[in-house]
Amino acid sequence: MKQEEKTRKTRERILAAAMVEFGTKSYETASLTAICEKDQLSKGLLYHNFKGKDALYLACVSRCYEEMTACFTSQTLDFTDASGALGQLMAQRQQFFQSHPYCANIFFGTILHPPEHLRREIEEIRQELLFLVPSAAFSAYTKGGVKPCGQENAAVIRPVGWQRDCCC
Repeated sequence: MKQEEKTRKTRERILAAAMVEFGTKSYETASLTAICEKDQLSKGLLYHNFKGKDALYLACVSRCYEEMTACFTSQTLDFTDASGALGQLMAQRQQFFQSHPYCANIFFGTILHPPEHLRREIEEIRQELLFLVPSAAFSAYTKGGVKPCGQENAAVIRPVGWQRDCCC
């Protein structure tokens, strides 16, 4: 086995162990020592592949967001019905979290209580996934499934036939 392949497998093994640790604990309570002990990894090997806890956590966050984005972009939504499309998107998210339980904890951790010193990096990682919902809404809008709120500068999109007064 070539050194490059060996390094890739080692990084993947470390990342898999870290996904379990960060996927079952918060960033604050997760421990590099626990990751090493559970998977019989040396700390030297971990630090050779990742600069530290922050880099390893961000790699796990990236993995989760990449897998979610791939899941959502691989499926087609019916944008002729905006509320149906959003319902489909939420159902896809629920299915994703059921099949990727560690990603659920990491995902909600980045939203509800991200490590303050990593906020900027997490926001950069989240961008592609965050783009999906507005682009889905825009797609629904261009296909006639939703119409923009009546206020000129509003960023609110509502379903066609919305009877309630504007919420803007």
